[in-house]
Amino acid sequence: MARKKEFDQKIVIARAMQVFWDKGYKMTSIQDLVHAMGIGRGSIYDSFGDKHNLYLLALEQYLNTAKERHYGFFGKMPFKESIKNLLSFKIALVLEKQQDIGCFVVNSTIELAPHDKEVAKYISDFYDWRENDLAKRVKEAQKNGELDKSKDSLAIARSINNTILGLKVMSRSAGSERSNEVLEDVVNMCLASI
Repeated sequence: MARKKEFDQKIVIARAMQVFWDKGYKMTSIQDLVHAMGIGRGSIYDSFGDKHNLYLLALEQYLNTAKERHYGFFGKMPFKESIKNLLSFKIALVLEKQQDIGCFVVNSTIELAPHDKEVAKYISDFYDWRENDLAKRVKEAQKNGELDKSKDSLAIARSINNTILGLKVMSRSAGSERSNEVLEDVVNMCLASI
């Protein structure tokens, strides 16, 4: 009789994601995953298929968490204040070195998306989702008189999304004394442009 698998898939996928995030897809071995996930090689293959499928599951789980976190920045406060809080959170991650390995999505975009259609689709769908959500929120702010109605809401959303991505890319090289000043300038210019 086969032994029943006794592990929480979300937890072990999160552990796998951390390894992929730290080492990148190509540099992560199955043995690295076995060690980090705390389950056997056979359980990995039986439960998740191959390394690539496990990577996709980790990316999907990360993207779902990112969406939840994104929604948390929007409430009853004015749109610009919400965006400032969102961007300030990204800066705090950079300066506290919690993400000095970069963003999992950005890393996936750079390492895999150019030649992996499945990863590219996940990432493209996520960027489209964020841009569309931001555009909807821009339109609401324009309707409420918070933002200039003559500006294109999707263009504003794309600019904000690009600022978020730029901050995440900068996190890979943060560390100089100028980092805070540079990042604050980026946020202030983004806010001024909307």
